[in-house]
Amino acid sequence: MTALSHLTPVQEKKLFDTITSSRDTALIFLVVHYGLYVSEVVSLTVADYNAVEKTIRINGSRARHLCLSDDAARALDQWVSDRPHVGTSTLFVTLKGKVSALTSRGIDAILRKWGEKSKLGVINFRTLRKTALRYQSQIKFVSSKTTNKADTYDELGPSSNDNQMPVASHRLIPIALASIGACLLYRLLRKVR
Repeated sequence: MTALSHLTPVQEKKLFDTITSSRDTALIFLVVHYGLYVSEVVSLTVADYNAVEKTIRINGSRARHLCLSDDAARALDQWVSDRPHVGTSTLFVTLKGKVSALTSRGIDAILRKWGEKSKLGVINFRTLRKTALRYQSQIKFVSSKTTNKADTYDELGPSSNDNQMPVASHRLIPIALASIGACLLYRLLRKVR
Protein backbone atom coordinates (compact mmCIF):
# COMPACT_ATOMS: atom_id res chain seq x y z
CA MET A 1 0.00 0.00 0.00
CA THR A 2 1.37 3.41 -0.94
CA ALA A 3 1.41 6.37 1.42
CA LEU A 4 -0.99 9.27 1.06
CA SER A 5 0.62 12.13 -0.84
CA HIS A 6 -0.80 14.75 1.57
CA LEU A 7 -3.69 15.22 3.99
CA THR A 8 -6.80 17.21 3.20
CA PRO A 9 -8.23 19.38 6.01
CA VAL A 10 -10.88 16.71 6.67
CA GLN A 11 -8.23 13.96 6.86
CA GLU A 12 -6.07 16.14 9.11
CA LYS A 13 -8.99 16.68 11.50
CA LYS A 14 -9.72 12.94 11.50
CA LEU A 15 -6.07 12.21 12.29
CA PHE A 16 -5.93 14.67 15.21
CA ASP A 17 -9.28 13.45 16.54
CA THR A 18 -7.83 9.91 16.65
CA ILE A 19 -4.54 10.73 18.41
CA THR A 20 -4.64 10.20 22.17
CA SER A 21 -0.98 10.89 23.01
CA SER A 22 0.12 14.44 23.83
CA ARG A 23 3.59 13.62 22.49
CA ASP A 24 2.25 12.45 19.15
CA THR A 25 -0.16 15.39 18.89
CA ALA A 26 2.64 17.91 19.45
CA LEU A 27 5.05 16.11 17.13
CA ILE A 28 2.56 15.75 14.26
CA PHE A 29 1.30 19.32 14.78
CA LEU A 30 4.82 20.70 14.31
CA VAL A 31 5.32 18.78 11.09
CA VAL A 32 1.87 19.39 9.57
CA HIS A 33 1.76 23.10 10.39
CA TYR A 34 5.42 24.13 10.23
CA GLY A 35 6.92 21.60 7.82
CA LEU A 36 9.78 20.46 10.04
CA TYR A 37 12.14 17.81 8.70
CA VAL A 38 12.55 14.53 10.60
CA SER A 39 16.14 15.45 11.51
CA GLU A 40 14.89 18.73 13.00
CA VAL A 41 12.21 16.98 15.07
CA VAL A 42 14.57 14.36 16.54
CA SER A 43 17.15 17.03 17.43
CA LEU A 44 14.72 19.33 19.29
CA THR A 45 15.45 19.77 22.99
CA VAL A 46 13.24 20.95 25.82
CA ALA A 47 15.32 24.15 25.96
CA ASP A 48 14.49 24.88 22.29
CA TYR A 49 10.86 25.51 23.23
CA ASN A 50 10.10 28.86 24.85
CA ALA A 51 6.58 28.64 26.30
CA VAL A 52 6.50 32.30 27.36
CA GLU A 53 7.35 33.70 23.91
CA LYS A 54 5.61 30.80 22.07
CA THR A 55 8.65 30.13 19.93
CA ILE A 56 10.71 27.12 19.09
CA ARG A 57 14.35 27.20 17.98
CA ILE A 58 15.29 24.91 15.12
CA ASN A 59 18.99 24.06 14.94
CA GLY A 60 21.02 22.59 12.12
CA SER A 61 21.68 23.64 8.53
CA ARG A 62 18.28 25.39 8.33
CA ALA A 63 18.51 27.10 11.74
CA ARG A 64 15.61 29.41 12.54
CA HIS A 65 13.13 30.50 15.21
CA LEU A 66 9.49 29.67 14.62
CA CYS A 67 6.73 31.71 16.20
CA LEU A 68 4.02 29.25 17.20
CA SER A 69 0.27 29.57 16.98
CA ASP A 70 -1.75 29.26 20.18
CA ASP A 71 -2.80 25.72 19.16
CA ALA A 72 0.82 24.67 18.60
CA ALA A 73 1.88 26.19 21.92
CA ARG A 74 -0.98 24.42 23.73
CA ALA A 75 0.01 21.08 22.18
CA LEU A 76 3.66 21.56 23.17
CA ASP A 77 2.74 22.79 26.67
CA GLN A 78 0.66 19.65 27.20
CA TRP A 79 3.48 17.40 26.00
CA VAL A 80 6.11 19.17 28.11
CA SER A 81 3.94 18.72 31.21
CA ASP A 82 3.29 15.03 30.37
CA ARG A 83 6.88 14.30 29.29
CA PRO A 84 8.73 11.90 31.60
CA HIS A 85 11.49 13.65 33.54
CA VAL A 86 14.56 11.74 32.41
CA GLY A 87 18.26 12.31 31.87
CA THR A 88 17.91 13.29 28.22
CA SER A 89 17.09 16.84 27.17
CA THR A 90 15.55 15.68 23.88
CA LEU A 91 12.03 17.06 23.51
CA PHE A 92 10.46 13.94 22.01
CA VAL A 93 11.24 10.73 23.86
CA THR A 94 9.98 7.16 23.83
CA LEU A 95 7.16 6.30 26.20
CA LYS A 96 7.64 2.54 26.53
CA GLY A 97 10.57 0.63 27.93
CA LYS A 98 13.70 2.58 28.78
CA VAL A 99 12.95 6.23 28.04
CA SER A 100 15.31 7.58 25.39
CA ALA A 101 15.37 10.04 22.52
CA LEU A 102 12.87 9.30 19.77
CA THR A 103 14.54 8.30 16.49
CA SER A 104 13.40 8.76 12.90
CA ARG A 105 12.40 5.07 12.84
CA GLY A 106 10.37 5.60 15.99
CA ILE A 107 8.60 8.58 14.42
CA ASP A 108 7.87 6.53 11.31
CA ALA A 109 6.27 3.82 13.47
CA ILE A 110 4.16 6.46 15.28
CA LEU A 111 2.91 7.91 12.00
CA ARG A 112 2.03 4.49 10.60
CA LYS A 113 0.19 3.59 13.82
CA TRP A 114 -1.98 6.71 13.75
CA GLY A 115 -2.59 6.37 10.01
CA GLU A 116 -3.95 2.88 10.57
CA LYS A 117 -5.96 3.78 13.69
CA SER A 118 -7.58 6.75 11.93
CA LYS A 119 -8.31 4.52 8.92
CA LEU A 120 -6.59 6.99 6.60
CA GLY A 121 -4.04 4.51 5.31
CA VAL A 122 -0.28 4.81 5.27
CA ILE A 123 1.00 8.13 6.59
CA ASN A 124 4.69 8.92 6.64
CA PHE A 125 6.84 11.99 7.24
CA ARG A 126 6.70 12.96 3.57
CA THR A 127 2.88 12.96 3.73
CA LEU A 128 2.92 15.44 6.61
CA ARG A 129 5.60 17.69 5.07
CA LYS A 130 3.69 17.83 1.78
CA THR A 131 0.58 18.77 3.74
CA ALA A 132 2.51 21.62 5.38
CA LEU A 133 3.96 22.79 2.08
CA ARG A 134 0.57 22.66 0.44
CA TYR A 135 -0.98 24.82 3.16
CA GLN A 136 1.95 27.23 3.16
CA SER A 137 1.76 27.62 -0.62
CA GLN A 138 -1.84 28.83 -0.26
CA ILE A 139 -0.71 31.95 1.58
CA LYS A 140 0.27 34.46 -1.04
CA PHE A 141 0.63 38.12 -0.33
CA VAL A 142 -0.51 40.12 -3.28
CA SER A 143 0.33 43.75 -3.86
CA SER A 144 -2.63 46.10 -4.00
CA LYS A 145 -1.16 47.40 -7.28
CA THR A 146 -1.12 43.95 -8.90
CA THR A 147 -2.63 43.93 -12.34
CA ASN A 148 -1.64 40.42 -13.33
CA LYS A 149 -4.45 37.98 -12.50
CA ALA A 150 -1.94 35.11 -12.53
CA ASP A 151 -0.34 36.61 -9.41
CA THR A 152 -3.58 36.20 -7.43
CA TYR A 153 -4.16 32.55 -8.26
CA ASP A 154 -3.89 29.92 -5.56
CA GLU A 155 -5.02 26.32 -5.21
CA LEU A 156 -8.54 27.45 -4.45
CA GLY A 157 -8.83 29.17 -7.84
CA PRO A 158 -8.36 32.65 -9.23
CA SER A 159 -9.11 35.63 -7.05
CA SER A 160 -12.10 37.72 -8.03
CA ASN A 161 -10.49 40.89 -6.69
CA ASP A 162 -7.00 42.00 -7.69
CA ASN A 163 -6.69 44.15 -4.56
CA GLN A 164 -7.33 41.24 -2.20
CA MET A 165 -4.59 40.77 0.37
CA PRO A 166 -3.68 38.10 1.40
CA VAL A 167 -5.07 35.30 -0.75
CA ALA A 168 -5.26 32.32 1.60
CA SER A 169 -7.40 29.44 2.67
CA HIS A 170 -9.75 30.25 5.55
CA ARG A 171 -7.89 27.72 7.73
CA LEU A 172 -4.57 29.52 7.57
CA ILE A 173 -5.59 33.12 8.09
CA PRO A 174 -5.72 32.97 11.93
CA ILE A 175 -2.54 30.89 12.09
CA ALA A 176 -0.69 33.19 9.70
CA LEU A 177 -1.83 36.36 11.47
CA ALA A 178 -1.05 34.99 14.93
CA SER A 179 2.36 33.81 13.77
CA ILE A 180 3.16 37.10 12.04
CA GLY A 181 2.03 39.10 15.07
CA ALA A 182 3.97 36.94 17.50
CA CYS A 183 7.10 37.12 15.34
CA LEU A 184 6.91 40.89 14.99
CA LEU A 185 6.42 41.32 18.72
CA TYR A 186 9.27 38.89 19.47
CA ARG A 187 11.63 40.77 17.17
CA LEU A 188 10.57 44.14 18.55
CA LEU A 189 11.18 43.00 22.15
CA ARG A 190 14.60 41.61 21.25
CA LYS A 191 15.62 45.00 19.78
CA VAL A 192 14.47 46.84 22.94
CA ARG A 193 16.66 44.72 25.23
